Amino acid sequence: MKTYAKILIVIVCLTAVVPAVQAEAPLAERLPAGSLAYVGWAGRSLPFDGSNLGQLLQEPALGKMLATLKKSIDEIPDKTPAHLWEIAGVAWQHPMAFSLMDISPGQGDIPMVSAVLLMDLGKDKAVFAKNLDAVITNSGVRFTPATVGQTNCRVLKTPLGPLTIGYKGNMFFLTVGEQTAQKLLAVKAASSLKADKAFIARRKGIAGDDEQMAFSIDLAKLSPLITKMMNLVDGGAKNNGAGGGKVTKIINALGLGKITSASGSTRIVDKGLHSRSRIVTPAPHRGVLSLLAGGALTDADLADAPDDAILLCASKLSAAAVYAEILSVASKIEPGTENTILKGVAQVEKELGISITKDILANLGDTWTLTSASSLGGFGTGTVLSVSVKDSAKLSAAIGKVEAVFREKTGANDRTARRSRRGGPPTLEVMKSGKVEVHYLQGLGRDMPIAPAWAISKGKLYFAMWPQVVVAAAENGARKPLIRNAAFLKLRSSISSKPATLTYINTPSIVRSFYNFALLGWTVGSKELARELRLDTYPKVDWLPTLPKIEKHLSPEISAVSADATGITIESYGSLPLVSNYISSTLTTAPITAAILVPAVQRAQVQAKRASSKANLRGIGQAIAMYQAENRNAPPGLVVLVERGLIWSGALVSPVSGRRMPTDNKGLPIGKSDYVYIVHKSRAAGNLIRCYELPANYDNKGTSALMVDGSVRWLDMATFKAMLAKSIAQ
Repeated sequence: MKTYAKILIVIVCLTAVVPAVQAEAPLAERLPAGSLAYVGWAGRSLPFDGSNLGQLLQEPALGKMLATLKKSIDEIPDKTPAHLWEIAGVAWQHPMAFSLMDISPGQGDIPMVSAVLLMDLGKDKAVFAKNLDAVITNSGVRFTPATVGQTNCRVLKTPLGPLTIGYKGNMFFLTVGEQTAQKLLAVKAASSLKADKAFIARRKGIAGDDEQMAFSIDLAKLSPLITKMMNLVDGGAKNNGAGGGKVTKIINALGLGKITSASGSTRIVDKGLHSRSRIVTPAPHRGVLSLLAGGALTDADLADAPDDAILLCASKLSAAAVYAEILSVASKIEPGTENTILKGVAQVEKELGISITKDILANLGDTWTLTSASSLGGFGTGTVLSVSVKDSAKLSAAIGKVEAVFREKTGANDRTARRSRRGGPPTLEVMKSGKVEVHYLQGLGRDMPIAPAWAISKGKLYFAMWPQVVVAAAENGARKPLIRNAAFLKLRSSISSKPATLTYINTPSIVRSFYNFALLGWTVGSKELARELRLDTYPKVDWLPTLPKIEKHLSPEISAVSADATGITIESYGSLPLVSNYISSTLTTAPITAAILVPAVQRAQVQAKRASSKANLRGIGQAIAMYQAENRNAPPGLVVLVERGLIWSGALVSPVSGRRMPTDNKGLPIGKSDYVYIVHKSRAAGNLIRCYELPANYDNKGTSALMVDGSVRWLDMATFKAMLAKSIAQ
């Protein structure tokens, strides 16, 4: 294993135990001010252990499962996994914090960073230190003893910068970067992150009592650093289509470029997890952010959801506006894409005989709900999507035209032919129940045991996987609505009163719905688990907790997204972390992710294009050989190879340049080729160039060349010039 790979393993092992999402703001008083990105975790505490999540983690069944896994790990000859297990077991129970202080261009694909990881180990310092030393020893990485101030440390040179580890009292620290350890160990209360006014401002309205987790990102400072770094990757500053220029364009097109900061906090409230995140970005919210910035939902918008709803997701969203935003984003990312999309839509409209924008999108309202309930057909199967309708008559007429085209193309109007045709296309059927008329597709096949259905009723368009579900949703007058459920109302009071998007999940009901499958799966899976882990005894069937023991730790979950002139707020409350909690993390860490991935991705793209260009040269070489075999002399140029059908015109353009080759009415190339063909004065032999790619495609740093012997090589510029002069002279 290479040294740097071993270094990476050590770093990952130490940082992986820090939650990748919202974490608390402990240890901020020990970190330097000016953090670009901060993540922290409060560790185990009385509030956490008393929470639903904390109690669920303390269930004996989970302890038995972890003990079995630990036994399997202990039996591995390489003891590194066992030491990592011990490190993780200590780390998650103690306060931790990570801070990114700086990031700048480095050498090659690896940036230079200044970052800190802290852990307050308390009485478990000795156990942690013993296992960390074992991991480092087993990895073969050699640290150099050093002293920072009066603190003994160990230092390792890495491509990211000096990596320093050590202990100050019971506090473990890991730093990366020049002078980072010195800055960390010199922190005083007045110069700490806790006293940083910008950090305090970002957390205003977010933090609260019993914080368990928190994060804070200063994108106003971080984004320019990332952009500068990306612009230096593979000539990005010179080439607008490479490096940071392209990524910045995508981020801006997605509406993420104006985000200045993001902060979040998760607190323990009434045994549940209350999360609140704030993305600071000025209105109007465009791109993906427009999906979170609709109008405020009202009780009337949620009235269709029945009292026994297992899942409810409601949103204020204009379909026409979303379509326009898609076109806008596409055109900003790649000019001309908008016209391509419009041409495709126009072709579909011509076949259907309707205007998608005028007849469909313009007649849809802005209130969307996705509901799943036992009274509608059970969780999953009883799921229905509905959207408000502006003009039912016009929308019905448009859908009718689409149905007519379907019948015509599938022969659905010919009932005799339909009956005699087994395994043919699906048929369009109609089901009537009272005033509700449902249209649905029947006969999609054994692999698709569904019958997609739709209906317009009471100013709404309903869609479900079966017609019975549509009818149940449309005829909901006798059911008690969810908005009158006392438990739901209490849950809803914990979040914004005017959300643009609201999600409700009845977690206990979902667990009840799937507990039978869990029993079957664990009964069979426990034996397979023993086989995979090579255990002497099988995990017992009774390790799976009883349903009441699981349910007592669960409660329904709710989340909401709301927008205003200065940003977007995401809130949630429940017994378990929700996926919706992490929307802000995904959006705000996009630039950071780009900074890490773009250099490697850009390099991979360049290598892939270079390889593709070499393939073009090999194809040209094969075409030249075929021409010579037929004519007993070399071709006069590359165009004749296209004319003879030995290569196609596109092979004369390198994927590196990204140009298109214009052709005449015969399909012959009339533009400038990316490849230069050399007609030798005499019969060529030896180490000579036959054809080469324009060096300008690689900023004149080198190029790919087809040799006379048929091989293709990459030549640096000095070698290329020398060989080119020799080749032209022959």
